[in-house]
Amino acid sequence: MIGFYVTGHPLRKYEVEYYSFSTIRLGETEEIEKINNIKAIGVITELTTKIDKRGGTMAFFTLDDFTGSCECLMFSSTYEKYGKFLKPEAAVLLIGKPESSGDAIKLHIEEVIPIEQTRELLTKFVKIVVEENGDTETKLEELKNILEKHPGKVQVLLEVSSAKIGNKGFRLSLQVKITEKFIKEIHKLCGEESLYFLPGLTARQAK
Repeated sequence: MIGFYVTGHPLRKYEVEYYSFSTIRLGETEEIEKINNIKAIGVITELTTKIDKRGGTMAFFTLDDFTGSCECLMFSSTYEKYGKFLKPEAAVLLIGKPESSGDAIKLHIEEVIPIEQTRELLTKFVKIVVEENGDTETKLEELKNILEKHPGKVQVLLEVSSAKIGNKGFRLSLQVKITEKFIKEIHKLCGEESLYFLPGLTARQAK
């Protein structure tokens, strides 16, 4: 009602998913116009539905992220498949196409994935970034202990970032299970912006 979230943005707990899977920021409309197929992550607000000429249900709503908002349209054929995921204040990943509407951008939605499911459905790799400093060797040993405590099926990519030599990437033999505890431990050791989920890599990226 007052135009902002009193207790913090609902997306805050899904920041890793947001920065990993979304291909646009809703406040950057010039960038949205350049992309044919987009993946947007945000919170649904102002949801309304109406019956079209064929008797199907269409949905109109606003999607909010950290940078801004965007109007969204879902036709009845899509609503039949994904309408059950449209709820006020629900955090979702939307796949669709942008359309310029005057000074604003409207998204035609083709697919909806609840944010809670994106981690399991989309993640093929997890990338961990370690900043190189005088304590790097100790940090890497602690990181190894964390990875070994969370065995699973997701491949781990390690990136060591250095001001002197740039970034070096490594594909580790360890595989992990992504849990809230795992995420918290990585953030505590390496920082809040050290962890990314990757939906897939080219052969060159995976080396």
